[in-house]
Amino acid sequence: MNAKFFVEGDNTWLLGENGAVKGSNVGLLELRKQDADICNSIFVDTANVHDAAFPRFLLAVRNVDSVEVSNIPNHNHHILTKGAYLVNMIDSAATNNVYKYVNRDFNNTEWYRLGFVNATHQGDSLAIDGTTTTFDLSTEGLDKTGGLNYATFAFRYVDTERDNFYIETAYKGTTKGWVKIHNGVAVVTPDIQEAEVFSFETTDEYATANETIAAEGAVSVVATDGAVIVKGAEGKNVVIATILGKVVANETINSDNETIAVPAGIAVVSVDGESFKVVVK
Repeated sequence: MNAKFFVEGDNTWLLGENGAVKGSNVGLLELRKQDADICNSIFVDTANVHDAAFPRFLLAVRNVDSVEVSNIPNHNHHILTKGAYLVNMIDSAATNNVYKYVNRDFNNTEWYRLGFVNATHQGDSLAIDGTTTTFDLSTEGLDKTGGLNYATFAFRYVDTERDNFYIETAYKGTTKGWVKIHNGVAVVTPDIQEAEVFSFETTDEYATANETIAAEGAVSVVATDGAVIVKGAEGKNVVIATILGKVVANETINSDNETIAVPAGIAVVSVDGESFKVVVK
């Protein structure tokens, strides 16, 4: 299911991925107006199906089609889903301050940002691509006291009407956390009194990246029908690949406004080694 999450009472302010935060290697979760140039469609993936009394979820963008990895007839097939999954960036915050806020006005409390990292969900595990980090999604890995880890989320209703909810996750270690909005940035707070109240609606929009991505400096990448437009990259090498890794263009740009034909779908555009994902129609 794809959904849009917005603040209570105003569906024009939505959660989404900002892939152009300076100093960050991943897209970060932020709250922006609906017409802002960020992805607002989020894929809601079931994290654990064994405990109906305490449903927990994974949240992702750029999800590809799920794949059945068993070819045995009449067998319970294992579903594998790849995408950019939302996680608490607490580990990265230890070495890069872009992934946290420090509340100087209240005992220097640290709020950790949330980012979308490439990962593979299969069965009871979420493996972060290119690392040894794997989140255990089994009932043993998600006990009912803490109930969540840095990659899983739950929705707690704020009243009996069940229209609005808090987004719950892990703050630090076994401490429970809540999604808070601070100056438009989504962070995890240990204090439920600071939690934002959200609502949601389902959507048919594909959960993917921005159609326009700005790189550091003056470089920008714009998706259009059957092509991408690379601006401000004169003299730089541009490599464009499909989401499955097939290179469809590899050239040095000779102008500051270059149109490159590529097939429809998710295109990974690398400008001098810095990559961005856009959707080509």
